[in-house]
Amino acid sequence: MSELRTGLFNLAFRVPVKAKVLSYSSQGWSIESLENPTGPSIQVEPFKMDPPTEGIATNDTYIDLQWIPLVPPDNGDSSITSYIIYWDQGNTTNSYIELIGETTPYLGS
Repeated sequence: MSELRTGLFNLAFRVPVKAKVLSYSSQGWSIESLENPTGPSIQVEPFKMDPPTEGIATNDTYIDLQWIPLVPPDNGDSSITSYIIYWDQGNTTNSYIELIGETTPYLGS
């Protein structure tokens, strides 16, 4: 849907998409249909999430992260299908590493 949000169409988030249709044959064009009474609306990328918080199960060997799931309209009106978690060692370098795919004995599911 990103093409519908730019260029020729320039549709905004949650704007309903309405359409009419005509048909053509060797005899000419039909009369235009009525527009659809309801239609899909423009979806966008999810909005920025709130920061994760430390869960109550966090201890010396386990980190429990929790976050508030995005719901409409903050999810862009589309179900969230994946998350990526980044972490760093809490120093001042801000060297964040993508946690997915990392192997550590401390990684819980």
